[in-house]
Order: sequence, then C-alpha cells, then structure tokens
Amino acid sequence: MRGRDDRGAVAILVAVFALVMFGLAAIVVDLGMLRVTKADVLATADAAALAGAAELYDETVPTPRFVEAVEAVKDSAAGNGTPREDWNTCTAPLPGPRWLQVGSGTNCILFDSVTSPRRVQVVTPSRRVEAAFGGVLGYSGSDIGASAQAQARDRRMQDCSLCVDGPLTVDGGLVEVSGDGSAIAGRGQVSGSGGSIVVTGEGGIGFETFPPSPLPPSPRYSPQPEQASPEDPFAGAIPPVLPPPPPPSTNRIRDTTCGTGQTLQTGRAFGDVTITGACGVTGGTVFVTGRLRVNTDAWLTGTATTLYFTCRQGNEAQSCSSGESSRGRLEVQAGGQLSLSGSSLSASSRPLSVFYDLDNGAALTVAGELVVTGGSVYNRSGGASVEGSVDVVDGLFSVADLSVGSGARLGVRATGLGARSGPYRLALVK
Repeated sequence: MRGRDDRGAVAILVAVFALVMFGLAAIVVDLGMLRVTKADVLATADAAALAGAAELYDETVPTPRFVEAVEAVKDSAAGNGTPREDWNTCTAPLPGPRWLQVGSGTNCILFDSVTSPRRVQVVTPSRRVEAAFGGVLGYSGSDIGASAQAQARDRRMQDCSLCVDGPLTVDGGLVEVSGDGSAIAGRGQVSGSGGSIVVTGEGGIGFETFPPSPLPPSPRYSPQPEQASPEDPFAGAIPPVLPPPPPPSTNRIRDTTCGTGQTLQTGRAFGDVTITGACGVTGGTVFVTGRLRVNTDAWLTGTATTLYFTCRQGNEAQSCSSGESSRGRLEVQAGGQLSLSGSSLSASSRPLSVFYDLDNGAALTVAGELVVTGGSVYNRSGGASVEGSVDVVDGLFSVADLSVGSGARLGVRATGLGARSGPYRLALVK
C-alpha cells in the first residue's frame, strides 16, 4: 500500500504563516504611527494651553484678555500642525458647569470664569491617522485628539518662613509651616510611609506649582511652564561678606569643652566646641570655625546669643570666601538639646540665632532637639539634615537643601512677614 503524498504541505503552511506575520507587521506599523501622532497631539494641546494662559492677563492690568488668549491658542496649535479652520468644527464636553467659551466661538477653548479666569482648557481638533497597511485586516485608521489645562497664577505669596533653594526631601518625616509664611523649595519630594508637608495659616507651598508635564518639557512649549522661585527674605539685607572681627592676638583659636555649670564665652573664635553637660551662653556672638557638637544627654542654652559658623585659615577666623583650613558646622546628637532665644546679630531687623557664613557650605545636622525662639536659622550655602526635632518660633529656617528623615519633625512658625508679587507663572494642571 502506497503512503499519502504530502508534497506541498510545507509550502501551504509557510504561505499561511507569512500572511499572518505580514498582517501583524502591518498592525504594528500602524499602531506605531498612531502612538507617535498621539504624543504629537498631546504636546500640541499642552503648548496651546500654556500659550493661552500666558496671554490671559497683562502684567499691569487685572482685566482678562480673552481675545488675545484665544488667538494665542490657535497660533500655537497652527505652528504645530493644526489648521485654524479646524476649530470651526471642533466639539468637546464642558469640564464643569462654570466653564465658558468666552470669545472663542468653540467649546474646545474654554475658560473657568468670565470675571477672573485663571485656567484655560484646550481640546485639539481631531487629527485623522489613516491606516497604512492595516486595512488588509479591516483596520482603516483612528481619529486622535487631546486636551490640556493650563493656569496663570499670580506670583503673590507671603515671604517664605521655610526657604530651601534646592531639594526638600521628606522621607517619612513631618514638616509643619504655620503663621503667615510660606514653604518654598526648588524641588519638593515626599516619600516613605507617613511623610508629609503641612502648611496652615496664610502661607502656601511654592513647589506645588511645578508642572506635572513630561520632564524635560517638550521644546515646543512656548512659553515654557514656570516654577515658583525661592525668595530669600534676607536677600540684600546681609552683605556678601560678613566675617567676624579677628580675635585679639592674645586669644588664639582653640578647642573647648563646656559642661554642667560652665559658660561658653562670647566674643571669641573657637575651633571645635563640645557640649558635654548643661552649658549656658548669654549676650553675644560665639564664632565657631570647627565643629560645635552637642553630645547625648547634654544641653546648650543661649539667650540673646548668635552662634556664628565661619571658617579659619591657620589660627585666624575669616570669611569662607577664600581658602580655609576648616569650616564651622553645627551637630546636635541624638539625645542632645540646643535651645536659643533671641540673638546678638540681625539683618533687616530679623534676628539671626544660627548663622552660617554666606560661603560656608558645611552642613547643619540635628539628630537630637533644636529649639529657636525669636531668631532665625540661616545656612544658604549648605544643607540641613533633620533626624530628630527642630522648632523655630517667630523666625525663619533658610537653607540650601533640606532632608527630614523617618520619624523626624521640622516645625516653623513665623508672623509679620511681607508679601511679594511678580509676573504670573504658568503651570500645566491637567
């Protein structure tokens, strides 16, 4: 009995498999084109919304400029491939009952108020993406649209009582700002279980206005989203160089230890200062060119005193703006406590209780407890690390960068601060 002739079966299988593979490849190509177009349309919507928000107000006139804003939206979209005439047939649902198409003639360009708008919503006209190869499998193409909201916020804000130039990182800790001050940071990040930043009173949080847009923003965004700029309330009040007076020739810089019942001498420049018990200091300035460390189970209490952390070259205290052999810095160890009330130095009528030379990049670390009343903590070239507890009452806490660890707390309460105003800042909000 002769076997079945299977010649040609492989060719049939290859042909079927090739047809399936070509179909899948066609779908992949079409989906790739769809994805690229969607990203392009999203960027177009973002850019158009930002452009509209930027034109919504003139800096000197509080009256909204709807016509200029609408034209800015259409001009921006036209520059990114959306013809102006496409807006005539564009339709979109209202994002809320109070949204209006003031002066736009289309509900694809909307404003959140007729009297004092702050937000602009843009829904781009649909862009057709025809199927290049998918028609073989019944896919003819898709219509792609996108929406975006941008806002123009007045930069009026109370001066910051918690001022951070760079990152403010709260890793499981707590930051509380109260009174009429604001918390302003170049970048703000809350991480870890239970980490939070709480601002109460009349203040605000500057970094909350950072745009949630892709980073870095698309180069087509014109204008770019703006971030809140940290404002130093001491700016201009402290001279660029404010070195301590040189110590008398008979008082050479030396290390010292201060324990229970002892007093830390003011008007002197020290190297390393170690607090081993209940030490006190009153009425003057203590210049530190090395490390001032409050040990575990030790206390340093100061009244009308400023701890001034500067630098030294050889055996002479000096500004940190030139070469130095050591930099002053503050360390409060776990179980240690530093309590300061008032100060001996001030700038712009603001008392300075803990002051780092303007060019001193050394860190301030608190693993124990730091309490400052009626004075400010100022370290604008160096950072601060809080693993314990810090309370500043009726003063400011101003540093280059700040980290608050798990279980740690930083509280700042300031009153009587001024407000600042400036141009509107822009942010993508949706």
